[in-house]
Amino acid sequence: MNREQQAHAFFSGQLTPEEAREHLEWLMSNASEQELSEQIESAWNKNYKKDHPEFNIKDALRRIRAKTGYYTLRTTQNRSTIHWVIRVAAAVTILTIATFVVYQQTRDYSDHPKTGWITKQNPAGQKSKIHLPDGSVVNLNAGSLITYPEEFINDRTVTLIGEAFFDVMKDTAKPFSVKSKEIITTALGTSFNISAYEGEDFIKVTLATGKIQVVDTISQQRMQLTPGQGIIKKESFDKMEAFELNPGSIAVWRQGILSFNQTPLPKVIRLLENWYGVKISVAGTGSTDEIYCSGSFDNEYLNNVLDVLSHSVGFKFEIDNKNVTIELNQQQPMD
Repeated sequence: MNREQQAHAFFSGQLTPEEAREHLEWLMSNASEQELSEQIESAWNKNYKKDHPEFNIKDALRRIRAKTGYYTLRTTQNRSTIHWVIRVAAAVTILTIATFVVYQQTRDYSDHPKTGWITKQNPAGQKSKIHLPDGSVVNLNAGSLITYPEEFINDRTVTLIGEAFFDVMKDTAKPFSVKSKEIITTALGTSFNISAYEGEDFIKVTLATGKIQVVDTISQQRMQLTPGQGIIKKESFDKMEAFELNPGSIAVWRQGILSFNQTPLPKVIRLLENWYGVKISVAGTGSTDEIYCSGSFDNEYLNNVLDVLSHSVGFKFEIDNKNVTIELNQQQPMD
């Protein structure tokens, strides 16, 4: 794979971590600077200079070097369309900035040996409270993972997989951001809940206090939320959708409250598995997608929850340590 192919693979996420690091190190080396400069200048002079004599490629490359210190794309000399040179120019600028920023961040952390990354992960059936370096507090739900730096140096950015409630310490100089799948939620000082589990087809953000901005990095859609508002982004939809809710109902899972409102049985099963740390299998006839459950449970044992649901929905169940079997009745009770 040549350097041009590596650049395309880098953008599309096809390189392994080791390959990506090697590519970045080469891009930041002195060896790449002259080669890339000559390749870009040669391609421009051969194919496009006659049509755009007003454009000074040497001056453009000099300005890029002055801003970033590096060039970052190897070009070939056998292309002949102006569309390609536009793409090359864009790629040069974007990749130059991106690689410089990534490398600089890596170098910044190496200059501060005490600063590293911390990952906290809860297995199914376990919740925890985490105190971040800036004084913010995170309630991390079961089956969830959060990653954050030991020290917030240039910004306050964390990554979340799963669900968490954030109580953010205010710092106007450093907004607080949470990356969860393709959604970035940013706040100064506020409290909000994010649900973004792997395997679920939605991301949900709800605001309890303060004000937040939510950005979809795919569609570039932006929304600002006030208390009692939320957004949901389903993978089958291309935009976030706003909704209203009672602020007091946000993140009641922190108090041990498990609530269903006409929730499909498959989702109820996933929630119970995550909540209690068990594995639930379903036997019997009928489609679980057509069965809906409602109810609210305050710090109840699994046996009690299943007992209530079994009478309202119509199934038998058996608990064997961490394994649960649900046997559906042939005829479900009417809602």
